[in-house]
Amino acid sequence: SDWTMAEDAYSDIQFRRSFIDPKSSYMHYLNENCDIWTIGQADTYEGEFWEDNDCDAGGIHINAGVQNHWFYLLSEGGSGSNDNEDSYFVNGIGPDAAGSIALLNMMTLDESAQFEDARDNALAVSVAIYGDLCSVESFECARAWHAVGVGEPIECEGLGIKNEALSSIKLFPNPSSTEVTIANIKDMNAKLTVTNLLGSTILAHELKIGENTINVSQWSKGTYFFQIGSINGESRTLEFIKL
Repeated sequence: SDWTMAEDAYSDIQFRRSFIDPKSSYMHYLNENCDIWTIGQADTYEGEFWEDNDCDAGGIHINAGVQNHWFYLLSEGGSGSNDNEDSYFVNGIGPDAAGSIALLNMMTLDESAQFEDARDNALAVSVAIYGDLCSVESFECARAWHAVGVGEPIECEGLGIKNEALSSIKLFPNPSSTEVTIANIKDMNAKLTVTNLLGSTILAHELKIGENTINVSQWSKGTYFFQIGSINGESRTLEFIKL
């Protein structure tokens, strides 16, 4: 839930890995004896802290921060500039959808695959799962890879949320059996439409500024899609699982 790993495993460091900020992760540093612990894991392909050395078997651990950060951005979204000075803007598709892509990607990659192969294969499996290279999931998958310095975004007409008010929206708890809160609504004219996997509309109403709590206790178990639309016609869809 906090995108850090192994914070309980070591007494002398705060955490071993950060998916949000790999550069703050502890990594085995380059020195002649290969035995000095220090901060620094790459978050951009061939960017700062990128290593290709004997101490780390070609950077197998240090460079893993690139794909860790890709997964975080694909799940939660984010914006900024990477070490290549490329600006990026990614709308998160949620950890479940991102996890489906990442898992199938890892299962089908050849052991000799490079980062470019991982990017191309991730797009291929996203199409296999979501049916279209210009699906929201595939579109954001490519943008997340671009954010970490691998490949270019896909050109798809009509896709790409530039509205930062929409990009900051959160849905929690998810999954849930009783209620779910839609947080960070900043558009006073935002509208919500909830559909199920069959495309049937379950709920439609206007949202208020701030937080909106939806009672889902009477809904059937399964997957639902929360589409939040703004006054300028842009929208963002978040996946929700009812337990």
